[in-house]
Order: sequence, then structure tokens, then C-alpha cells
Amino acid sequence: MQKKNVYRVFTTLSIIMLCVLLAACGAQGENAEQEGGAQDPASKINVALEGFETPDMSGYTGLEGYQGDIPFVEVTVMDIHRLKEEKASFALFTSYKDCPWCNAAISYFCDTANEAGVKVAYINTRKNPEWVSNIDIDDYDIFVEDFGDALELDANGIKHLYVPHVFFVKEGELVYDYQGAYPDMGGDPHMELSDVQKEELRDIFREGFDSILK
Repeated sequence: MQKKNVYRVFTTLSIIMLCVLLAACGAQGENAEQEGGAQDPASKINVALEGFETPDMSGYTGLEGYQGDIPFVEVTVMDIHRLKEEKASFALFTSYKDCPWCNAAISYFCDTANEAGVKVAYINTRKNPEWVSNIDIDDYDIFVEDFGDALELDANGIKHLYVPHVFFVKEGELVYDYQGAYPDMGGDPHMELSDVQKEELRDIFREGFDSILK
């Protein structure tokens, strides 16, 4: 009888220890998954943009004195095309440093990217001195293939990239885009915005980030 009781106690303890071990392993796996960002859309976006270089944004007057982080990584059209084919989620900001409308919007866009905690893909549409128009960027036909539905026709009937234009892509599909700075600047990119207008512009960009993070 004593041997049977000892055996029962040993078996019970073994089962308890096994349950504790399995629970601990499950908790560790869940923690590792959370740390790896498996359930975090912002982390997934940042992972998708790993390995790209930080661009030189020093020529943007709209960033002079800006105290926040500059969230951009520089990409090419083909980089973006590959990310779309891989069903990645990301935001793409297209602009160039001498564009007054780009300078009017860029700091507010950076504010919202930093709030969202994500890096942003960036295409400089004047990186090459030979690019005198936004449609001169390399592989523009591929860009039109990927984002043509969001582009306006110019006077020649060509789908034209007017900047600043930001595109929000979720799992390979364009879900939101916005072109320009504050909507009611009346043709004057140097117009001083009120605090309310600044927040309204941030809200426009926040809506874009929400579309790929929720």
C-alpha cells in the first residue's frame, strides 16, 4: 500500500510539474512573440523598412529647427514595388527639398509618423539632377502601375505625380493617400497656419497612419 501511495504522489507531482513547465513555456513564447512585434503593426512596418539608408533631409526649410526625429528611409520605385508584391504595410512620402508645398507639410507629417512610431519610405523626386519633373524618376512606369489610381492627369493626359504626395499601403494594397499641404492655403504655400489648422493637417496624416495600423 505504501508503495502505491508513493507512486500516486510521484505521479501527481510529475503532472503538476509538467503543467507548470508547459505554462511557463507558453508564457515565454507569448512574450517572445510580443517582443518580436508579431502582433504589433508598427513593428512589422519598421521591420519591412530595415536595411534602407537614412536620406539627407538638410535641404528642407520645413525641417529647420525641427526637434523631433526624422522618420524617413530612402527607397527607389523598385524597392516600393517589391514591398507591395511582398504584401508589406508601409507609408511612402514623395517630395523634394525645393518644393514649397513639401516644406509646408513635412514637419506635420513627421509629427504624426513619430506619434505612430513608424519609419516612412521616402522618394526624393529630384535626387538625380537630370530629373526636372517628378515623372522623370527611374521606373516611373512601374510607379504608375502601382499608384496610378491615386494620380491626377496633367495637361498632356499623363498620370502625374504631384508632390508632396503620401501613400499608405496595407498588406500590399493602397488604402489611403493625400496630396498637398493644408487644404485651404489659397495657393500660398508660405501661409502661416493657426494652431487649429496645424492640428487639422496632422489629423489628415493621422488618418493615413490609422489606415495601416488598425
